[in-house]
Parts: sequence; C-alpha cells; structure tokens
Amino acid sequence: MCSAECFGFIERTSSELGRPSHRAGRANRNASSAKPLCSPSIRDIRFNLEGIFGYTSGGDGQPAISYAHLSRTGAYEAVRWNIVVPRTHPQAPDHLNSASIECQIFEGARNGLNAMRNLDREGPYTLFVTLVGVDKAFYRPLNTGMDEAEEVRGFDRDIVLASEEVFSELPRNGELGPRLHGLMDEIANAAGWTASPDRSR
Repeated sequence: MCSAECFGFIERTSSELGRPSHRAGRANRNASSAKPLCSPSIRDIRFNLEGIFGYTSGGDGQPAISYAHLSRTGAYEAVRWNIVVPRTHPQAPDHLNSASIECQIFEGARNGLNAMRNLDREGPYTLFVTLVGVDKAFYRPLNTGMDEAEEVRGFDRDIVLASEEVFSELPRNGELGPRLHGLMDEIANAAGWTASPDRSR
C-alpha cells in the first residue's frame, strides 16, 4: 500500500521577501532545515530553483521513503511514505502505529517552524497534515493488542485531511505539543477513537 503523510507550512506576510537570488542564498545557509522525517541526519540533499530538497533513500534503487522541501517562498513540506504496516496474518488488518504517527507530526511541525525561525520568516504560519492510502487501516496504540480496540473500525476514508492549525507566531518551548492535540485527536476520530489513543492511555 502506497501511503504518505504530508506537512506543509505556508507563510503569510506583507514584508518584502527580497530578491530570488538573496532568498536562495539564505536557504543554502540553512540546509539543516531540510532534514527528512525520522532521519538522524541529512545524507542526500539537493538544491533547486525553489530551495532545498533533502531526502532519505530507500536503498537498492528503491524510491525515497521520506523527504523535506524548504522553499524560498516561505513554504515547508515534509513527506513520509511507508506509514502503513502491512498485515502479517490473514485476519489481521493493516495498521498504523499511532505513537509513531504523532511523533512524526510533532517532528514535522517542529522542523518546519524551526526553518521559519532560521530564515527569519514572519507569521502567521499554517500547518496542514494529510494521511493518504489509509482506508480501513487500524490506528493502533503502541504495545497493545487489537482486542483493546474492539470498537475501533479503522480509518473510514482513504485520505484523511486534518483541519489546518494556524500559528500567529512561533511557539515557545513546551507550547508546540499542546497546540497539536486537537489535530491529533481529529486524526484519531477518523479511525474510530474519541481522542488520541496514546495520550488518553
């Protein structure tokens, strides 16, 4: 199953962004902002007319499993491909590890906001989160059996588009996690949970 989760930051500001060459130069000095999700470092990075593109190779000629793109126009995008764990038994459903997904959402949000901070981008900032290819996959808490989720139906759609989260300014230390609770609950709702199964446990 081809699956991905996407994160996008869009900057809305009335300030002058500067010449393209100047913006690209600033982006080049902040290559660390293009670290892909779940990657300890940047091993593969490219520069293009739009900004910086960092990715994690799948190895052996396989497609990249994650990438991050920081645009000089003030947008940040992070994508992870293999978020659905295939079934290992005929009666077991495909599933997503909810703790892992929430960790990646937090990491993507943190990296994107840090990129805005490094480039001195003015707010507000808008966060979008989308899960693709998840229809009927279970949203499974870490270290729990499926019998603890008898009422959970799994995702009821193939594409889960969560409501956008708008940050008027960059969050301070400790503020980001709580700001994402509503978004994470909304994703859990689409899989039959009343709230995030990991935060409520």
